[in-house]
Amino acid sequence: MEGETRPSREPLRLLHARSQYGYTPSIAQALPDEPEAVPEQVQLLLTRLAARRASARKRSDWVARRARLRAEVAALGELYGREVAEELRSLERSMARLDRKLAS
Repeated sequence: MEGETRPSREPLRLLHARSQYGYTPSIAQALPDEPEAVPEQVQLLLTRLAARRASARKRSDWVARRARLRAEVAALGELYGREVAEELRSLERSMARLDRKLAS
């Protein structure tokens, strides 16, 4: 039935056959043979959790790359010393800016 709600549950949440309309509670307007979507609040929660996990993965990746970069900068400093000291300091400042940017 169109707009039918089930006892003690939210209204049906089905993908509309016309994508510009998003979801519909109407079986007649829904895509055939598609499962019911999760409730909107659950979808919001899943989206937030996925965003947090993605952010944590990126941060972890940056921390590992930053460590490798710092090791390379230190090795360059040991090998070339004062000859490249100013440029290496510039690289370290750039890494610090990246760190602040990627930490947010």
